[in-house]
Amino acid sequence: MTGAKTSNNGLNDFALARYNNDGSLDTTFGTDGKVTTDFDSIYSNDDYGNSIAIQPNGKIVVGGYSNGSGTSYFALARYNTNGSLDTTFNADGKEITNFNGNNAYKGVVALQSDGKIIIAVHSFDMNDDFALARYTSNGSLDSTFGTDGKVTTDFGGADKGNAIAIQSDGKILIAGSTDSVGGGYDFALARYLRDATPRIHYVKWNASGVNNGASWTNAYTDLQSALSAASSGDEIWVAAGTYKPTSGTDRAISFALKNAVAIYGGFDGTETLRTQRNHTTNVTVLSGEIGVGGIEDNSGHVVTGGGTNNTALLDGFTITEGNANGPFPHDGGGGMYNDNGSPTLTNLIFSNNSATYGGGVYNRYSEPSLTNITFNDNSGGIGTGMHNYNSSPNLLNVTFSNNWGTPGSRGGAMVNDLNSSPNLTNVTFINNSVVYIGGGMSNSYDSNPNLVNVTFIGNSAGV
Repeated sequence: MTGAKTSNNGLNDFALARYNNDGSLDTTFGTDGKVTTDFDSIYSNDDYGNSIAIQPNGKIVVGGYSNGSGTSYFALARYNTNGSLDTTFNADGKEITNFNGNNAYKGVVALQSDGKIIIAVHSFDMNDDFALARYTSNGSLDSTFGTDGKVTTDFGGADKGNAIAIQSDGKILIAGSTDSVGGGYDFALARYLRDATPRIHYVKWNASGVNNGASWTNAYTDLQSALSAASSGDEIWVAAGTYKPTSGTDRAISFALKNAVAIYGGFDGTETLRTQRNHTTNVTVLSGEIGVGGIEDNSGHVVTGGGTNNTALLDGFTITEGNANGPFPHDGGGGMYNDNGSPTLTNLIFSNNSATYGGGVYNRYSEPSLTNITFNDNSGGIGTGMHNYNSSPNLLNVTFSNNWGTPGSRGGAMVNDLNSSPNLTNVTFINNSVVYIGGGMSNSYDSNPNLVNVTFIGNSAGV
């Protein structure tokens, strides 16, 4: 597919041609493989097509500008796969945008993963400026972007935006040039936020679409891709299945939580509302089993929450098979390691994780919030379920069961060290065991937990 301009009775029009693999024109496209489009009925005399983009559904977007009545305008056209104008796009397949009465030149397009269309040009009034506009999938200006869908950026000289790219996190890059103070031109680069509208990033291990995270069909197949793309306010929806921090064998890689990003598991992969998920039925597993079998070569931490606040949310997962058996800081929190972090954790199961400190969770100078959490069958030396070091997490409706200690261990379910004062409400410690002291809980170094409706049943220790 190529796009350009062609002369028609002395005037220029958008022009496209599509070729077969052997270089011959594709006669199923337009007329003998060619299409021209005239914007003259709207404003213009000359129409210049400068860039082309293909949507995932095969529709073709061409961007450029139209020059007429003494002013140049943004120009967009969208075509069906057979070359006909797509009448679901601005009613006739064409869109002209007057950029605040200024001239608009160039016109390069890019497609966002949510179907919105960005066109970047340089806008001329007294000086050239970077200019861009965003359109919804139906061809209307997106009022959530900039001012009425349009943005300009002045570098102080004659600024020309010549190229556009969309990052994986949705941020927009425009590259071009600006006048240099000493003469000539300097390279100019600007990056723009996608917008303040939260996005949902979909993750499904067996999704068969284009894997851009925009829907269940086109979901990412790994959680790390969604975490990389997510911005403040976004949600990540993860379908039932097992997800690992890496497809390789690097034990230092984990799922790192992000502030203002909520990660939800427990979907079957068809839901349109978060309230439709069932995290009990649709078991979603974050697993550290990245090696060849056995726990020795597993991920050091399956999940990390360092540097987060309570806007970092993890909800609806089973976290398993982490093994923090290395040197500091890889000796604590096989399931999850929080260093100066206070994430919000809800509806989680920590099971079959191991560590020297805190087999399930290790908190260091942290205050995470844990609600509806189960710690089951984790192992460790100091705090088999949870180890708090100068940390005061808040626990509500939490159960520690069948966690067990390695030789010399203490705190069958929880250890509180160095001024740790966790708040425990409706917490049960049952059938946990260690070799040394504190079958259910061990407190030391001025730690003073606050307990409300807390039950200890059948815990044991060697001393």
